[in-house]
Amino acid sequence: MGNRTIVPFGPQHPVLPEPIHLDLVLEDETVVEAIPRIGYIHRGLEKLVEKRDYQQYCYVAERICGICSFMHGMGYCMSIERIMDVEVPERGEFFTHNLGRTVKASQPSALAWTSG
Repeated sequence: MGNRTIVPFGPQHPVLPEPIHLDLVLEDETVVEAIPRIGYIHRGLEKLVEKRDYQQYCYVAERICGICSFMHGMGYCMSIERIMDVEVPERGEFFTHNLGRTVKASQPSALAWTSG
């Protein structure tokens, strides 16, 4: 049996706590166990929506991030449409996808990779 060490793994960014944090148990250089500590995102969105229904969460999803609020709301609504097997009219899909592309192209984060 080798030397056992516990190494904390996560969150990936020092400022933003992630919903999961792992304590990796190493034996020499091999991971032999991962002990998860599951938590909440730093804004507590999971706790916030526990008492809301699926329609009310749409408003919460748009407030996840100030830069890409439309994309979070659109992604949530598209997921609910798929889960509930709702058929969206072709015109609605056209506007949703084109508006999503327009918003994404206008975001500074989407253009940041082209500057360097």
